[in-house]
Amino acid sequence: MQQNVVSLRAFNLWNDLIREYTKCALTRQSDKLIAISGLARFFHDTTRDEYVAGLWRSRLVEHLDWRVYKPAAKIASEYRAPSWSWASLDGPVRPQGLSARTNMHVSILDVQVQGSSPDSMGQVLGGHIKLSGIITQATCRATQDTVVVY
Repeated sequence: MQQNVVSLRAFNLWNDLIREYTKCALTRQSDKLIAISGLARFFHDTTRDEYVAGLWRSRLVEHLDWRVYKPAAKIASEYRAPSWSWASLDGPVRPQGLSARTNMHVSILDVQVQGSSPDSMGQVLGGHIKLSGIITQATCRATQDTVVVY
């Protein structure tokens, strides 16, 4: 359990970092993952987790739960990350916090990310994810403070 608590704190720290980082105005948005690669390397060295386009493999299901609030982020004009990564957008995103009691009804069957170099911390050329889970019918209604979930 102690290892799980440490991991939970580390991943929530990563979410906080991404929340603040995506508010920054980068000179070149195409460098979004490259600019954060030093922190990703440090995080990897600390946790030994696999980095996948701005997210972490051991908590990937939870990391897919990120949201866009006003002012809305926009899809990048040129490819830099798969659409399931916060890095695919220009603008602020809010990763949701992780909880030790969270029950996810989805599992990762496969995830692949192709980088421009053997170092998986930098630029991404492509990627895909295959999930298995429960599907349910839902109705979405727009409100003044609409949250966009990707």
